[in-house]
This record gives sequence, structure tokens and C-alpha cells, in this order.
Amino acid sequence: MLRHIKRASPLIFGAVAFLIIWWIVDSSQAFQNCINEAENGTAREFWVYRRCLGAYVIDKNAAITALGTLAVAIFTAILGGFTISLSKSTRIAAEAAQKAADAAFAAERARFFVVVDKHNLTEIVKLVESSGASENSGIPGGDNVCITYRFKNYGKTLEVVRELIVDSMIDTEPVDPPALFLSTKDFPEYMIGASGSTKVVNYSPVKRPLVSHVRSIGRNSAHLWFFGRLYYDDVFGNHQVHRFYFRSKCPLGSDSIVLQPFEYKDYNQST
Repeated sequence: MLRHIKRASPLIFGAVAFLIIWWIVDSSQAFQNCINEAENGTAREFWVYRRCLGAYVIDKNAAITALGTLAVAIFTAILGGFTISLSKSTRIAAEAAQKAADAAFAAERARFFVVVDKHNLTEIVKLVESSGASENSGIPGGDNVCITYRFKNYGKTLEVVRELIVDSMIDTEPVDPPALFLSTKDFPEYMIGASGSTKVVNYSPVKRPLVSHVRSIGRNSAHLWFFGRLYYDDVFGNHQVHRFYFRSKCPLGSDSIVLQPFEYKDYNQST
């Protein structure tokens, strides 16, 4: 009902304006005098009204001009209101269309996540504890921490791998990754399809940890922080990045070390 009234509002406004104008003219003394003088005892005719209306317009030219200017101003204000409303509706529609397009891209594009297949932290800790090696010596047998991982595409389309940056540190508290750390640019695969994975990659710290570091990891007094970024392009040509950040932990009552995702600042937020 309101929609139909809104559509007919220009016609209603025009009809009301016409009635008001006619009432002003017909009720004026000058117009009535002109009509009475032209009657000559006969019925009023169209041409009489036309001549008297013309005379009235000429006589009231200044007032009519002022009223016309006011009417134009009011109409302009009303038109401006409709224009603003239309502009707002257009903007809302454009934003909705953009959101729909973004949602479609987001639903179809590639999405990479790191998958840690295995690591040897538990074995390294047990080796150190059973060896009786001194705190400042290296891991017995020249062994090192090794983390085996890959990246899986959980999206619906292809992606192009660009660059991998990965590193680790041992500390008691979460660490900020250094500005520049190990960058691995060569991948066995260049394009990864939906549900596909890169080949497994083995990571070991460049600087081998000391026995004291390994014992701290086993006792939860320090942690191995494993972090990195994978840069890739989705099928739409947009640059994307997957960030990951892991922490080693020995659960209470267990002698096994686990690597678990850890929320720290924006170092594990991905696009």
C-alpha cells in the first residue's frame, strides 16, 4: 500500500498544487471583478475565464514569479532528497554486489595450510636425558631437531607457490620472527590443485641446539617456536600468504613432545 502511494506521490502533489493555485486565483477580488464585468447577463464561458486569467497573471506577475521561484526551490529540495536516497540505495546495492563477488572468490580460491606430519622432539629429549651429556655440549651423535611438514590446498582451485620462509627459535616466551630469516624458493611442485599437497619438506635449525636447550624443552621451561610464511597466488591472480606459528609442549603426565599451533600477535593470520 505504501509503495503504491509513494509511486503516485508526484501526481498527488501536482493535483494538490493545481487546486491551491486555482483556489487562490478564483478567490481573488480582481479575478472575480473581471468575470462579473464580462458576463453581460449570460453564462460564463471558457474564453471569459481565459481572458480574466491572463489579465490576472499580468497584474500579479511579480507575486507569481516569487511563488514560482519558491515552488522551484521546494521541488529542487524534494528532488535532491530523492537523489540522495537513490544514491544511497545505489551504493548499498554496489556494496552488496561487491560482497557477493568477494564471497564467491573466497569460496572458490585456493587456501593453503601447513600440515606437520612428524617431528623427532620426543626422541631427541629422551636421547639427551639418557646420555648424561653436559649442558653446554651438542646433542649426542651430532643429531638435530627435524620437523617434517607440507602444505595442503584446502580450496577448490589451483594455486601457484611462490616462496616459503621458515625458521625456529628456542626461548621461554613467544618470540618475534626476525625481519629476515631462511627463505626456501625452490619447490618440487609449482602448481597445486584442489586437495593437493606439496611434497614433504624436512626442516632442521641451522644452529644445532645444545643439551641444555633440549632438556628445557622436555621440562616445559622453554619451548621450540616454529614459524613461517608461505606466499602463493590463487587462480584469480591475487597474492595470498599463509602464516603459521607453532609451540612445542610436553603435556602433563606425558613424556611425549607435541607441536601445537599457537596464537601470537598476527604471526599465524593468513589471507
